[in-house]
Amino acid sequence: MEFVLIQPGTFMMGSDDYKDEQPVHQVTISKPFYMGQNPVTQEEWNALMESNPSRFKGNRLPVEQVCWHDAIDFIQKLNERKRCSGCHRLPTEAEWEYATRAGTTTAHSFGDDSADLGNDTWYWKNVARTT
Repeated sequence: MEFVLIQPGTFMMGSDDYKDEQPVHQVTISKPFYMGQNPVTQEEWNALMESNPSRFKGNRLPVEQVCWHDAIDFIQKLNERKRCSGCHRLPTEAEWEYATRAGTTTAHSFGDDSADLGNDTWYWKNVARTT
């Protein structure tokens, strides 16, 4: 697993398009943090957890069908394997949005057109293209 350092900064979080993401507001990430460069693959998950809960199977595909508690268990085992306490953690919602926006101000990191989601986002419509 590769991790990248995300530097602190300020961004506009949220969206006026969805009620549960309103209001758009300014957020400052005050400390740098590390985030996985890629989604956790089924191969990485299985190597640590000795199971693969994914519906759409494939070693190089992202693991899915996991809940927040499963992710916490994965992080705990990763920290145990690395013999460190708290080295790895899940990002906060603000950290996640800040990192995925990659400095952009558009609706998505790739622009405003949702029709382009399949090219830049992992979701059910593009599963068949990668299996």
